[in-house]
Amino acid sequence: MTTCIVIHGNGFAVFDCKSRSLENWRRMPTECRIGCRAPSFYSKEEEMGIVSHVGFGANAQSLEQQYSKEVADARSPDYPVHPLILNRWSPRSYSEQLVSDEELYTVLEAARWAPSSSNLQPWRFYVAREEAEHEQFRKFIVPGNRLWTDHAPVLLLLASEAVKQDGNPNVSHAFDTGAAWATLALQARLLGLSTRAVGGFDRAEARKILEVPEHIALHAVIALGHRGGLDTLDEKFRDKEIPNGRRPLAESLLEVKVN
Repeated sequence: MTTCIVIHGNGFAVFDCKSRSLENWRRMPTECRIGCRAPSFYSKEEEMGIVSHVGFGANAQSLEQQYSKEVADARSPDYPVHPLILNRWSPRSYSEQLVSDEELYTVLEAARWAPSSSNLQPWRFYVAREEAEHEQFRKFIVPGNRLWTDHAPVLLLLASEAVKQDGNPNVSHAFDTGAAWATLALQARLLGLSTRAVGGFDRAEARKILEVPEHIALHAVIALGHRGGLDTLDEKFRDKEIPNGRRPLAESLLEVKVN
């Protein structure tokens, strides 16, 4: 039985996905199926084929049990964080498996619904999938990063519209685009895909090669694909292929001065 966690009524339920599961649904990490409805071909009766409830009462599965082992070994949140957030990290290893159109556009569609100041939606994406497009990206990604970005089946250059339609600067363009990147990364995780943002690229060269208009700001290259094994990585990166931690929350809180 393929176990899937789906929304049912007011809670989560585990049910049998059966052999008719969509390929993406089968490939999706189990803990990331939380909060996702079953594929649409399931009838209400089939969704009622509940094995057990999780997330409520005495039978509740703890958040810690939903963290992947590699994440649980490396990360310890100060407060109960949903496993989707904690299980998302940034591997460098990518397999040769291609990213389907459905997967790619689902990830980009998620970014489309990110929070946006005045709903200006300034985020923009240059997408490299074909070999000729990858070759253009290779010209401006620094050599050290190319040791692993060359293996990613999709590269996205994250950009933003820095000027409003009335000609005034959009002071929130970078802030909003950061929200789009975070939303994209979480959706990718839900689909069983890996992402990693790359700041090491020549922005001036990218602007020239891609003929980027001056009013478009360039932020990061994002690698997107299915995670590969350590054998796909250059040896210098293999020891780093683990989730990293975070400083304590208290260190990010600044004092509000009160007279």
